[in-house]
Amino acid sequence: MLKHFDECQWKLYAEGGLDEEAAAEMESHLLECNDCLEIYLRMIEDNGMESTEAMVSPQFTDNVMKKIQHEKKSYTFSKKQIFFYYVVAACITLFLTFNGAFDSLYSRFTESSSQIAQSSGAIEKMFVNGWSERLTNEAVIAMDRLKQKKTTSKTDKK
Repeated sequence: MLKHFDECQWKLYAEGGLDEEAAAEMESHLLECNDCLEIYLRMIEDNGMESTEAMVSPQFTDNVMKKIQHEKKSYTFSKKQIFFYYVVAACITLFLTFNGAFDSLYSRFTESSSQIAQSSGAIEKMFVNGWSERLTNEAVIAMDRLKQKKTTSKTDKK
């Protein structure tokens, strides 16, 4: 039967207040006993929460919420600003259109799409027509062999 340790002993272990031999014994016990592991983890969690609460100021939450509200307000746009952005986008689009930027993109796109269509058509022809022709030729050859066997078997019977 395992020797269980109480919460005071686990607290001493966590604070480093035990000798090396006792600490090693308690470490090996943690690996074997789930009940003591739960006690130790709960104690560590409770102590950790208390120490972090002491480090954080009471106004921390209020300060964070104020900053969030300030950031939220700074990203709102008026209707005039939105209209201005649309006008700028339209001007840039017109400039690119008149300089032929979209024409070169369009011509490259059509060239690429026509090359893809041609290559896919060639591949389709090779597989679809090639397979059907092969299948038909093999069927004709098989039929011819059957006819030859049939005629040779008739002449052999005579």
